[in-house]
Amino acid sequence: MHGEAGVLNVPLHTHGHLGPPAPSTHFLDGDPRSLEDSEEVAVRLRALLQAVSPAIVYVPVFLDRHPDHRASNAVLQRAVLGTSLDFECRAYEVWTPLVPNRLVRIDDVLEIKLQALACHASQIAHTDFPHMIRGLNAYRASAVPDGAARFAEAFLALPLPEYLGLYRRFSSRELPHRVQHSGSRTM
Repeated sequence: MHGEAGVLNVPLHTHGHLGPPAPSTHFLDGDPRSLEDSEEVAVRLRALLQAVSPAIVYVPVFLDRHPDHRASNAVLQRAVLGTSLDFECRAYEVWTPLVPNRLVRIDDVLEIKLQALACHASQIAHTDFPHMIRGLNAYRASAVPDGAARFAEAFLALPLPEYLGLYRRFSSRELPHRVQHSGSRTM
């Protein structure tokens, strides 16, 4: 879905796929159990970034509650350390909504997105993630001017140095994982 020129899509690991990947998609095959500390994946990503020189790199937002998604940001930070790489990071929502500064109309591709999500059976086995995504993308469309979209994808789009600066400020903080159900009390 993000296969335009100058854009690099780098899934660090996959659990399934929906047809052939876009030509701009590269798989680094990182082990999700050790992704955050994988120097090997960071080195492969650095080589790929230097070879491609993308204008845009998509990454799950660093505040995402899923550890693999947060680890993607650690890999990105190590990959660009000491390089002159310069691109825009477009952080996207997976498990945790973000404060966006860019919205993209996705009316024409929402069903494809939901089909791709269906490939991740373990993630949707106990959570109606397709329902949540449809609702979130419908809500995001409310901010698109003149009602020009029924569904929109939200991004935090920043130059690499600004994005990594925010990542560093938040990466050392513990993110809340405890859920309080209505009617329950915590002490």
